[in-house]
Amino acid sequence: MIQPAPGRSGPVRRFLVKCRCILTDHCRFAGYWCRGAGPPRLPRAAEASMLRRFSQSLVTRLMAVAIVLLTIGTIGRAVILTDYVRGGITALVEAEQASIATYVARDIDNRVSERLALLRRLASHLPPALLTQPDRLRAWLAERQALYPLFSDGLLVVPTTGEAAMADAPGRPGADRAFGDMDWFLDARDHGRAAIGRPYRNPTSGEPEIVMAVPVGTAGAPPAAVLAGVTALGVPSFLGAIPTTRIGETGGLVLISPRDRLVVSSGGDPATILRSTPPTGANPLLDRAMTGFRGTEIAANTSGVEELVAIASVDSAGWFVVAHLPTAEAFAPATRMRAFGLRNTVWMGALVLGGLLYILPRILKPLRDAAREMRRMAEGETDLKPLPVIREDEVGTLVLGFNSLLNQVRQREAELRDREALMTRRAHHDPLTGLPNRAMFHQCLQQEIAFNTLVDNSFALMFLDLDGFKPVNDSYGHAAGDEVLRQVAARLKLAVRPLDIVARLGGDEFVIMMLTGVEAPRTSAQTVANRCLDAIGQPFSVAGAEIRIGLSIGIAICPDDGREASWLMRHADAALYHGKKIGRGRVVFYQDEYG
Repeated sequence: MIQPAPGRSGPVRRFLVKCRCILTDHCRFAGYWCRGAGPPRLPRAAEASMLRRFSQSLVTRLMAVAIVLLTIGTIGRAVILTDYVRGGITALVEAEQASIATYVARDIDNRVSERLALLRRLASHLPPALLTQPDRLRAWLAERQALYPLFSDGLLVVPTTGEAAMADAPGRPGADRAFGDMDWFLDARDHGRAAIGRPYRNPTSGEPEIVMAVPVGTAGAPPAAVLAGVTALGVPSFLGAIPTTRIGETGGLVLISPRDRLVVSSGGDPATILRSTPPTGANPLLDRAMTGFRGTEIAANTSGVEELVAIASVDSAGWFVVAHLPTAEAFAPATRMRAFGLRNTVWMGALVLGGLLYILPRILKPLRDAAREMRRMAEGETDLKPLPVIREDEVGTLVLGFNSLLNQVRQREAELRDREALMTRRAHHDPLTGLPNRAMFHQCLQQEIAFNTLVDNSFALMFLDLDGFKPVNDSYGHAAGDEVLRQVAARLKLAVRPLDIVARLGGDEFVIMMLTGVEAPRTSAQTVANRCLDAIGQPFSVAGAEIRIGLSIGIAICPDDGREASWLMRHADAALYHGKKIGRGRVVFYQDEYG
C-alpha cells in the first residue's frame, strides 16, 4: 500500500490518500480476475462512486492533460522544427545551386571568350598575300593550330563568296562544300563581327560541334575572307564536363541557347543534346529564362517533377546554364527530421505517462526551457547557440539533435563561404602563377579608366610577351615551362610598384597596368619596362638547368592612345607585335610607331 510521505499534510496528504484508495480498488478488482471468479458484481452506487473518484483523481487529470499536451506538442514541434529546417536547407541549397550555376557559366564564358579572342588575334595577323596562296595559307593555319589547339576540329578560311574553304588545317571532310548559307558565315561577313553558329552534329562522326568565326580584313573595310574555328562540344577543354557533372543523386546541369531554342549540352540523357527546347507554355520558368530571367526558383519541370532551379548567363555566347535538383532530394533531411521527431515523441510519451506522478515536472522543465530558448532564437531575441543538455533522456536526445542540426547548419554555411571564396579566386586568378587573370584584369582596367576620366589623370598599359619561350617547353618539357612562368610572374611583381597590377592573359603573355599616381606615365613606363627587361634577362634556374629567355614590351598611354579598354589593349598589343617584328627584346610605345 502507498503510505503518505512523512511530514506531508494538507492537499498533498489528501491526494496521496485518494491515490491509495483508487489503487486499492484496482487491486481488489484485479484479484477477482486472478482467482478466476470473473468480474465482481458491485452495487450501482459503488460503481458510480468509483468512477467519480477515478475521473476526479489528480492522476487521471494529469495523465489526460499530459496526453493532450503531448499530442499538441508533438504536432507543434514537428511543424515548427520541420519548417525551420526546411527554411534553412532551402537557403543553403539555393545559395549552393546559384554558386554552381554561376561558376559553370563563368567557366564556359571564359572558354568561349578565349576562343573568340584567339580567332580575332589570328585574323589580325593573317598576311593578306596568303589569301591567294592556298598551300602557304594551309601551312600557316596548321602552324597556328599546333601552337593554339583551342579548336579541336581545326581552322579554316572561307572566301566572302561562300564557296569552298580556301584552306583548312587539319584537313577535315566537308571543307570543300559551300558555306554561303551558314549562319556564322553570314553573320561574320555581313556584319563584320565575331559570330557563333548554331550547334550541329557532324555528319561523319555524329558528334555535336560548333563553329566560331571572325571576319578577316582591315577594320572599316569589307572583309577579305572569314576565319572560322570548329570545336567539338564534348571535348574536356570546352563543354566536356557538363554531361558528367551531377548535383546530388538526380540533379545536373543543362546549357541552353535561347537564340536557337536548343539544348547545347546536358548532364542528363545524352539524347537531349542538340534537341529543341520544349514549346512555349510547357515550362513557364524556361519561358522566363528565355526572356532574360536569371536567379533561383522552385518550379515543376515538363515531367511535373518539382525542382530547385538556378539559372546563370554565359554572356559571350548568349547562352544560359541551368542547375536543377529535385526538391524531394533537396529537402529529404527535413522529412527525415519530421519522422524522427514523431517516433521519438511516441516512446518518450509512454515513459512520461508511466512515471507522471514522480517525474513529470523534471521531464517538462528542460523541455520548456529548450522550447523557450528555441523560440527566442527563432524570434531573434538571442543568438543561435547549442542548448545545454540537463539530462541524458529523451529531452536530452531532442536537444542533442537540435545541437547537431545547428552544428551542421554552421558547417554548411562555413563550407559554402569557403567554396564561394575559392570559386571567386579561381574565377579571377591564374591557377599557375597566382596573378590576376584576363577577366580580373578587364574589371580593373575598366575601373581605372572610369576613375582617371573623373580625375583627368593618365596611366600606362604595358603588354609583355616572352621571347624564346616555346623552345623551353620543347627542350625541357611543360613542367619546366610552368616553373619558368611562375618565376617570370614573381620577377615582374618585384619590378613594379606595389600599387601597379601585374596579370597573366594566357600562355606567355602578361600585362602591367601602372595605376593612378604616375605623374609622367611615359617616363615611368620606360623605367618600369627597363626593370622588367633586366629582370627577365637574368637566367632562370630550373631543374638544375640554366635557361635564358627574352621579353618584348608594347606600351599604350591612357588617354593619349585611347579612352576605351578595347582600344588601349589593341594599341598596346599592336606596339608589342611591332616590336617583336622589328627585333625582339624591345620596348615600343604606340605613339612612337602609330601616333
